[in-house]
Amino acid sequence: TKETVTINIPIEVRNGVVVSMEGMGDMAPNNMGAPGNLLIKFNVLEHPSFRIAENNIDLECKVKVNVFDCITGCEKTVNTINGGKVNVKIPAGAKDKQRIVIRSQGMPIGNGRYGDMVVIVDQLMPTRLSHDETKKINEVKDSVKF
Repeated sequence: TKETVTINIPIEVRNGVVVSMEGMGDMAPNNMGAPGNLLIKFNVLEHPSFRIAENNIDLECKVKVNVFDCITGCEKTVNTINGGKVNVKIPAGAKDKQRIVIRSQGMPIGNGRYGDMVVIVDQLMPTRLSHDETKKINEVKDSVKF
């Protein structure tokens, strides 16, 4: 027979987790014994903006930052997994792929606790510069000690 079953998905469920519902599976052969368990294996879909870190607790997301803002530092607004927003300080001298940790904005881990969100700098470089822009950058480059 077919039966519709309502399940409560735990907030801390991760990809590959199996939840067992006791006595909700198939009947034993020839109705000899108790029914088996219904096993539900979760396949968590990827999010377009976030990736679950290898520790299954932290979230990772990229933020695009132009090279000049990486040099001088700036602040970016980043979406959180729960639909909120958080301001992230990009420090002066930030490098491409630099990781900035925002505490307690990651995956739920139970008891009202959350992992961290790791913001990864995706440094954008200009692809075309005018002659005047190149000249100005060279003037600054020559005046600064790298």
